[in-house]
Amino acid sequence: MIPEVKLYAALILILALGAFLRLYQLGRIPDGIYCDEAANGYDSYCLLKTGADMHGRVLPLVINHHNIDFLEPLYVYLSIPLIALFDLSVFSTRLLAALTGILTIFSVFLLAKELFGVKTALIAALFIAAAPWHVHFSRTAFRAILSPLFITTGLFFFFRAFRKASSLTASAAAFGLSLNSYTAAKISVPLMLLFLLLIYRREFAVLLRDKKNARYMALSALILFFLAAAAYIPFFLYKNPRHAGLSVFSTAGQPFFVFLKNFFKHFSPDFLFISGDANLRHGISGFGQYLHIMALFIPAGILFSFRNTKKKLLLIVLFFLTGILPAAVTNEGTPHALRAIISMPFLGILASYGAVKLYDLLAKKKSRGKIIIALLSVFYILNAAWFIADYFRRYPSESGD
Repeated sequence: MIPEVKLYAALILILALGAFLRLYQLGRIPDGIYCDEAANGYDSYCLLKTGADMHGRVLPLVINHHNIDFLEPLYVYLSIPLIALFDLSVFSTRLLAALTGILTIFSVFLLAKELFGVKTALIAALFIAAAPWHVHFSRTAFRAILSPLFITTGLFFFFRAFRKASSLTASAAAFGLSLNSYTAAKISVPLMLLFLLLIYRREFAVLLRDKKNARYMALSALILFFLAAAAYIPFFLYKNPRHAGLSVFSTAGQPFFVFLKNFFKHFSPDFLFISGDANLRHGISGFGQYLHIMALFIPAGILFSFRNTKKKLLLIVLFFLTGILPAAVTNEGTPHALRAIISMPFLGILASYGAVKLYDLLAKKKSRGKIIIALLSVFYILNAAWFIADYFRRYPSESGD
């Protein structure tokens, strides 16, 4: 049992680390600004000044990027107050991503605490705070960074609803906003909601017996319906010319086998722990999507989860797998860190579960176990320090090439 003062102190330190990694030199690293980032920032600026996007469309339902991409507008709209406050710059364009990243560390903590307790929650927050995958996308103005925050928040309030039914409305709002955040969420989130309904159908049935709870459920369904309509109707009205060309099902041959091949590429040790996504816009070379030492904790978490029959663990595994699907159905640049970003927080939670289980096993071995725990802790710190030093010293020249 961690004393409350130590718990809050540890959480504040983790959040401070996460904030530093996401805010330090935000306007300079990555070097320059990618065209999609610039378009997001300029659309926010135009909406702030004129009420219309850069193409002159008033309060658009979709954002037109380069006349080839029609994208969700949520990142652009949420950036408007920040650009109003700091004026248009690389820093202000990326600031929403950084703040979202910091909030995601906290939402992952809340979710892991709700599911597995304080110890697992603190480690999960630390793993996300220092994960190359999350650090980098928290420093680039890509709309995808919003999805992990909304989905983990939605899941946290879902489980909280079993104690306080009114939390279902917050859960529905968060999941609904996730649908409006990034195209990948339109694939993953409906499946995630289906898993929730199937796995927790008995708990839902118990909630429905109370008329007050039933009203909360009806309101939640209404919120989700309207937010889903806001997400899907423009998606079908504005046919995105890129989607057909990117889909594995638009190619000749055996698309299902291509899909499976793409799916399992995201389990590659090279992708997860060694080299990561080959696209330098998606991260630094020489590091996987997670730190090298996570090659111990992630497999441990997956292994221990299969040895446990709890619904909560099953759900985290399913959410992780579902988060990979949007990347697997595309035929470009797989394994693709950006399109698989929804899987990132759930893999971090699984890793933290594995780390706690390993700790519990090693702690039983007395002095020998304590030595191993100390060595693993030191190695994690050194590995994180290596990544941080490389990211802020070497990556600027890489990203500027």
